[in-house]
Amino acid sequence: LEFEVCLDPERSHDCLFGEYMDIARVQRIDDDVFPTNRFRDDILQQRFEQLSVLQLFLEYFKLNMSVDQIRSGSVKTILLGVLKNIMFFVQLLMNIYLVDHVLMKDKDSHSEGKYLGMDAQHATLVAFVTLDLVTLAMFHVLDNAKCSWGVGD
Repeated sequence: LEFEVCLDPERSHDCLFGEYMDIARVQRIDDDVFPTNRFRDDILQQRFEQLSVLQLFLEYFKLNMSVDQIRSGSVKTILLGVLKNIMFFVQLLMNIYLVDHVLMKDKDSHSEGKYLGMDAQHATLVAFVTLDLVTLAMFHVLDNAKCSWGVGD
């Protein structure tokens, strides 16, 4: 089934028309019901109260996961979220270590040696700041890349 819809600029409100933007072509590709045909009879007969919301959601989930771009984008987004949570926990542990063992120690008790011309306390602080900046840059790049993964935020 294929047809065209002609839009009338004089009868349409709150929209702008371009030079060639007053006609829309509509194609009906198949006669499947949304999300899948598993509940076709109930949906066509509008017996929605008989449908299980959980089963309907699972069919919608299967429909989304059948599209390669959505499936791979979803997996990447979930893995990015897991990575962010792990890094949050690691940074929490780093902050505890930083306060307890680097910042609160006496200078005399923390002079085991020199690293890159700095005492251990300063070297640890520089390492923590560097690691924090690297992870910040990494997550910035990944968050920007997420826009091209084909899934919403």
